[in-house]
Amino acid sequence: MNIRMRKIALAQDNACLFSFVQITDTHCLEKYKKLPYSLARTFFRFGRSSFHWRDSANSFSILQNTIAYVNQKIKPNFLIHTGDLTEQGKLSDLKTTRELLAKLICPHYSLMGDNDGEAHSHSNFNRSNYLKVFGQRRYSFDCQGWHIVILSVYPDDAELNWLRRDLSENAARPIIFATHHLIVGNFALWFVEKCLRIKLFMPRAGEVLKILKNCPNVKLVLSGHCHSNFRREKDGVNFVSTAALVEVPHRFTLFRIYQNKITMTLFTAHTAKDVFNRRLFSF
Repeated sequence: MNIRMRKIALAQDNACLFSFVQITDTHCLEKYKKLPYSLARTFFRFGRSSFHWRDSANSFSILQNTIAYVNQKIKPNFLIHTGDLTEQGKLSDLKTTRELLAKLICPHYSLMGDNDGEAHSHSNFNRSNYLKVFGQRRYSFDCQGWHIVILSVYPDDAELNWLRRDLSENAARPIIFATHHLIVGNFALWFVEKCLRIKLFMPRAGEVLKILKNCPNVKLVLSGHCHSNFRREKDGVNFVSTAALVEVPHRFTLFRIYQNKITMTLFTAHTAKDVFNRRLFSF
């Protein structure tokens, strides 16, 4: 290969194919009752996972300001919201959240979290309000040769069968998979679930993980729910969770997709923090 061809190949490798923003856990709530005790603003850190106080009183304005910032400063190809759009799954809150997301100048894709139903438990979960407003529990789309798969909370047999088919039909493409609950974790997150009895992991995580393993082109798995920034590589797949937007310091993540790598930039409020050196992964 001559020098000119090498330069062309290098430029192609360094060219960003597309970018997207992940926000999650906005927990939008119109009627907020302020907690009468100081625990409302406490946070704790365990290992590399940190848990912050929730600014529920300003949940809609936080989302509105974030959308304005994404429109003006980042201008990604699209935005993914990985669930818990609202705190209680109320129809009015879901509609207001949809109206705010509609102000994005880029396409936006949302999925249902456990708080977006009228009951939070797996056994009596009610999806009716979410489906009235957002209409879909599962879907997929393409961007610049990549395939992006969206799967909402508490998948049933039909949804897992759909996931198998969708991945199989697009197995030749690099794939990004987005859901709400964690599929894999670390010791700190396991400790929180087991000892504090906070459900962080997808009830059928093992089945979903097995389906993903059967598709070697899955490059990135996104989630929310744990309200903490988290990344783990397992079997060649990068699992990334972004902290809750509603919690101080109001974080979200920008992903840039290249030919042979993915980079992440964590945003805190209106300040970008480059973490390319720590959170750059190739495939």
